[in-house]
Amino acid sequence: LLSAGEYDEKLANRLFWHWEMYWGYREYVDILRAAWLVNKGLSEGSPRFRIVALNGRSDWSFVRTPRDRDDVEVMRKVFPDGDNDEVMARTILKEIVAKGEKAMIYSGINHAYTRFRQPFVDSSGRLVEAYARRMGNLVRSEIGDRACTVFLHAPWPPARLRQPRPAHRPASGPCRGGRSSG
Repeated sequence: LLSAGEYDEKLANRLFWHWEMYWGYREYVDILRAAWLVNKGLSEGSPRFRIVALNGRSDWSFVRTPRDRDDVEVMRKVFPDGDNDEVMARTILKEIVAKGEKAMIYSGINHAYTRFRQPFVDSSGRLVEAYARRMGNLVRSEIGDRACTVFLHAPWPPARLRQPRPAHRPASGPCRGGRSSG
């Protein structure tokens, strides 16, 4: 898509809407178009701007109850290649960094943390662990400040996680009608 002679809007939409429907933000398609425009303006032979979408191989059909998420054996079946974050970090380091290339990595925010450590809390709300082995943490530990996180358009949880009200959608949430929210 990013190196094509003509921009393919239908393909751009399909990349997001058919992968996971809740990632179908207009702004993400706009990023693909902007990257295509950058590449179109580059001289022949110049390295092209890349956006790489990563996720480990998974089969969620093994999760049938909420308790299955906490069952180590079930989760090994869900992620047959091992820890998703480690798989994605190894892919970035081997396929991009080791080759001296650059890329924008598209992933869920929890995977993308570079400096932030993901808090895990128990049922009483007490911090159990500040987890630092997410994909972004692992990549940053290898390449330092060349890795950073850019967080776009996701719902913000309520101020108190146990509140019954839904998450707040920044910038009026996902765009409707194919138009950018601002």
